[in-house]
Amino acid sequence: MTKQRSTQSQRTKILLLGSAMVLSAFFVGIQTAGDVRPISLIEAGVVVSSDMDGDGIVDARDALVILEVVSGYRDVTPEMLRSDPNRDGILTIDDAIRILATAPDQ
Repeated sequence: MTKQRSTQSQRTKILLLGSAMVLSAFFVGIQTAGDVRPISLIEAGVVVSSDMDGDGIVDARDALVILEVVSGYRDVTPEMLRSDPNRDGILTIDDAIRILATAPDQ
């Protein structure tokens, strides 16, 4: 009977310790999840224009740069975020469409 109580006591301790570890990991995860965020426009600087390639002209090549970023072929830079056409801080296909809709024909 005492051996059975000892085994049950050990199981209870293990269960309580495991539960405490899971709960603490959960709360630590919630606290640190708020620390992860993308680069914001404030960090990137002032929004200047839709010129993604830095040549001083907003044209179809700038839309192509955005599509390369969206597709994963190019890394986004703070300069690109400063030039985000709709100024939401995220480069998307909608930004490329906006450039193509407003850029002069070449």
